[in-house]
Amino acid sequence: MKKTVCVIDDESIINEIVKEFLSQEYNVFTYTSGYDFLHNIETDQPNIIICDIMMPEIDGYEILDRLRSYRDFKNVPVVFLTSRSQSIDEIKALNHGAIDFIIKPFSPEVLRIRLKLHLELSEAKKKLENQNNFLNQEVEKSNTQYRIVQQLSFHSLAQIIDFRDSETGNHILRTKLYVKSILNELAKTKAYHDVLDKKKIADITEASVFHDIGKVVIPDYILRKTSKLNEIEWDIMKSHVTKGKEAIDRALDLIEQLEDEERKQIDDILAFFKTVQNVVLYHHEKYDGTGYPYQLKGSDIPLEARVMAVADVFDALLSKRPYKEAWNFEESMQYIVDLQDKHFDPEVVKAFIKAKIELKNVYNQYLLNLI
Repeated sequence: MKKTVCVIDDESIINEIVKEFLSQEYNVFTYTSGYDFLHNIETDQPNIIICDIMMPEIDGYEILDRLRSYRDFKNVPVVFLTSRSQSIDEIKALNHGAIDFIIKPFSPEVLRIRLKLHLELSEAKKKLENQNNFLNQEVEKSNTQYRIVQQLSFHSLAQIIDFRDSETGNHILRTKLYVKSILNELAKTKAYHDVLDKKKIADITEASVFHDIGKVVIPDYILRKTSKLNEIEWDIMKSHVTKGKEAIDRALDLIEQLEDEERKQIDDILAFFKTVQNVVLYHHEKYDGTGYPYQLKGSDIPLEARVMAVADVFDALLSKRPYKEAWNFEESMQYIVDLQDKHFDPEVVKAFIKAKIELKNVYNQYLLNLI
C-alpha cells in the first residue's frame, strides 16, 4: 500500500514539481495554505509531511506546533523545504521537531531518497514501539501472575497459622481489611499524606497477614488452652513475636547473599519483608511503653505495627474464642477508643473511628454470622 505524502507550500509550482516526481511511489496531496492542510489532515492521513517555512497566514513553525496537538499525527515526520538557508533557521526548525531541512532550489532525487529514508525510520520506530508495548504488557502480565501467586502463598501460610490457633473465622482476612481501612483514612491526614502512598498502603496491608507467623512454633497445648495461661506459658506465648522475626531474618539473610545485580531486581521484595518484620515484631507493643517485647513507646513503634495493634485487638474482641465470648461491635469500638494514648496511637484511633462504616461492613460480611 502506498504511503501518503502531504506537501504544503504557497508556491503552486513547488507543489506541482514535488507531486509529479513522487506520485508514482506515493499518494501525494498538495496545499497552498496551512489552514487548508490542517482542515483536511483527518481525511488525508499523512505518513510524512513536506512543508515550507515562510507562508502567509501561518508559517511552517506554527503548522508543526499545531500538528503536535493532534493525537494521531503528533509523531508524523515533517521535512522543511525552504529557501531560508541560514544555520539559525535550520536550528530553529530542528528544535521545533522537524526531522530534516532541505534548501531550495532542491534536487527532486535527493528529496525522494530522504523521504524514503525517513519513512523507513518512522516505520522501524513504530514497530519498535509496538514491540516494546507488547513486551511491557507481557511483563505486566507476568508480574500480575507473580503477585497473585505470591499473595496466595502468603495467605495459605497465614491461614495455617490461624488453624493452629483454633481460629477458623478468617482472622487473617478480617485484620487485613481492618488495616487497609485504617490506613486509607490515615493517608487523608496531613501528617501521613506523603508517607502513605498507594504502594506503602498495599505493602503494609499485605504484611499484616504475617503478624502471627511466629505462632507456628508455639506448642498446641498453649495455643488451644481454654483457661488462663500461667506465667511460664505466657512467656512462651509472647515469644511468638521474636520467633516470627527470626524466621523473616533468615529469609532476608538469603536475599543479602545474592549478587548485587540480582538484589537490585528484588528491592521491592526486600522492602516489603522489612515491613513484615516491623509488623511481626512490634504489633504487641503499646503506645505508653507497657507492651512487649521491648516496651517501645509512642512513635518509636513503627507505624505499621501501631495500625496492626488496633486491628488485631479489635478483631480479638469481636471474635468468639474458647476462653471468651464475642463482644458486640459498639463495645469493641469503644474499647479501642478508651485505650488511646495507653495501648493505642491516638492518631491511628482517629483514623479507626473515621473508618467505622468500612469496619462494620467487614464485621457484617465475615464475622457476624460466626458468633
